[in-house]
Amino acid sequence: MIRMAVWFLGVVGLTGCLSLAEVRGLPPTRTGEAKGPYLPLAQCVAAKAKAERLSDIASYAVEDTAVSRTARVVAMARYPGGLFYTVPTPLFELTVREPEEGSVKIEARRGPLGASYEPMLWSIVGDCTGGKVTVSPPL
Repeated sequence: MIRMAVWFLGVVGLTGCLSLAEVRGLPPTRTGEAKGPYLPLAQCVAAKAKAERLSDIASYAVEDTAVSRTARVVAMARYPGGLFYTVPTPLFELTVREPEEGSVKIEARRGPLGASYEPMLWSIVGDCTGGKVTVSPPL
């Protein structure tokens, strides 16, 4: 019984050890399209996420790359990395690109510990776009 518990804790501990660069290298779990400018959408998503229940465990940052008209909303949380320390772990990253004026493409990538937050993330995106977002594959 103890052996099984130690094995389980080891597996759970290793699944949360992805870096942000590794999460960015994953294929998107969902994509979406909406109308509007990229940066206000990203800022709205970050602000609403901070107000939701995720704000207790996660911190949010918006990274703007104006040259490519791309913004990234990154949610990070601290989880135990060992007996006496915690490590920053990415929950999810939302990339908002504006390839043409007034139209945005959205990609969501998530770490293993962010899977349960994805439906809420897309709900927030829907709120920020006034419900005018198409998501593929559907939730």
